Amino acid sequence: MAKQVRSKDSAARRSRTGAGTLTPEHLVQAAVRIAETKGLEVLSMRTLAAEVGVEAMSIYSHLPNKQELLGRMASLVVNSVKTPRATLPPRDRLCQLARSIRGAGREFPHVFPLVVLMPLEIHSAARFTEIALQAFLDAGLSDHQAICSMRVFLSYVRGAVLWEIGGFVAGRRSSPMRRVHPRVLADIDSLEEKHFPQTRRLARTLISIDPARAYREGYDHILDTLMPKQKKRS
Repeated sequence: MAKQVRSKDSAARRSRTGAGTLTPEHLVQAAVRIAETKGLEVLSMRTLAAEVGVEAMSIYSHLPNKQELLGRMASLVVNSVKTPRATLPPRDRLCQLARSIRGAGREFPHVFPLVVLMPLEIHSAARFTEIALQAFLDAGLSDHQAICSMRVFLSYVRGAVLWEIGGFVAGRRSSPMRRVHPRVLADIDSLEEKHFPQTRRLARTLISIDPARAYREGYDHILDTLMPKQKKRS
């Protein structure tokens, strides 16, 4: 029975895909689906071909190699981030961008690391940079200040999101009831007091803080430092 079901599913995928509708976009979407449901380590050109119901060699006429596929997957995640309205005050634009990037990380926790690790299609690679540069320039910073501030801001945003979703990918994300995964507590307790006194003392406080609050406080602190005082929100 299971074999019949798999056979029907495969036939249905072939019917849905068809030679005329197989495109790089469809393949990238399918690859993201595999990564998010089964893990990025499961993804290969062969598993992708099976997912869309074609022979593996058919994939290569649309995507020359796995590196290209991974880069396009990263671009898909970047392009899913909503662009803040240009009419918003500069700081509000940056705060909205930060929240949207975190939202993309939570929606695509297995694929999001590729945004940092893989070369992106140039228009996707420049999206966050352009938004941040324009906001800092509109806030009154010089070109050099805007470049430095953009790097600091985006480094924090992407790094903080990676830190948060790392627990999810490793199977240690906090539950909706805010219960910390038991393995995390066990790892903390295994640290030697004489080598990690402050980590042991503060760790439970740290992991009990709401991730959204911690993230917001982080980028607010950075923007307090980077933005000219006269441009801060009241």
